[in-house]
Amino acid sequence: MNDTSSTAFQELRASVQRNCHLSDAEHARDYSLCIYLMKMREYYRWEKGLPLDHEISREDVGDWVMDRERLWDTLEEQGYGPIPVGGAQFDPFDEVGINTAIEADGLVYSSGLGRFGQAHFFLARLESVRRLDDLTVFVSASEYARDLTSPPAMALGKRVFVRRESLRRHLYELADESRWSKASGPMARAMAAHADDGIEQFVDRITDAEVETLTWHEMGEVEAGEWLDPRWGELLSSITEVKTELGVRAVRDHLADCLVTLPRLMERDDPASIHVYFANLRGMRRELFPSLVTAYDRWVAGGSSSELAALPASAGAHWRRIAQTLLGVLVDAPPDIDAAIHRLLEDRARL
Repeated sequence: MNDTSSTAFQELRASVQRNCHLSDAEHARDYSLCIYLMKMREYYRWEKGLPLDHEISREDVGDWVMDRERLWDTLEEQGYGPIPVGGAQFDPFDEVGINTAIEADGLVYSSGLGRFGQAHFFLARLESVRRLDDLTVFVSASEYARDLTSPPAMALGKRVFVRRESLRRHLYELADESRWSKASGPMARAMAAHADDGIEQFVDRITDAEVETLTWHEMGEVEAGEWLDPRWGELLSSITEVKTELGVRAVRDHLADCLVTLPRLMERDDPASIHVYFANLRGMRRELFPSLVTAYDRWVAGGSSSELAALPASAGAHWRRIAQTLLGVLVDAPPDIDAAIHRLLEDRARL
């Protein structure tokens, strides 16, 4: 199946992409209109094989969006289909079985559940596989099938998937946003640290480092999962409000970063990578951890990095306590679990 023009590969790719479309049919419209349109423009560029900086007309992308929404309408309430490899049919969530069957062909596949219970699938060229402690880390290159959201990294048990192409697109969007806003924020500082001579060149230079940073975060996610009760998934599935779930996920993200990502970032001592980390610190993650932002701002203003380096040790204990308290809400089974979690996040989570 090394030949991507072969019938077997095309059947495999089409099967994965169909499941991606099914996931999008169920979840794509959950975003606000602004976020939805931004994601659809990026998805259009990927599907059409256009350069990241390619200017697309409103008419072209508008027609494509309407066509895609019509396709989603035909797929609603259908089930995910099997994945064909070598004459066998695999369950689409049998990630281990599928990867065992396609790895020799230089391919990698992933399937898992992300925010709001959305299923994510992708098929890509396998760039590398390595062992880190007891984890297996797969890094992918060119993507052949993907969904709208396209998370750059995901951990499934002891297996971590880092998607270079999705990461590169994400970094480009952050850099492009910074360029247009003309604000002196974290991404602008990262670009200045690389003496930027062009946005694509900048993204190319930092992608390798950010592959490593994403790997560290997923390592932290796995370690955090070993500390937390197995019912964490049950807690997430019991939540009905978007903001509540984002807050709960932010707590675990902070725990993961305090365990692994932030200590290793400070040890690597690459200012650009630190700036990129804070460029990604948005929404509920930023709202719940103002002391981290304060330590970063002091470092940017010329202060010592010691405060930023020391914070993860004490903060990690805080986020672990908050995570365990959140699990206690599940045990208490209040009539409105979203309201109970919201109160806890408002009253006790911020650090």
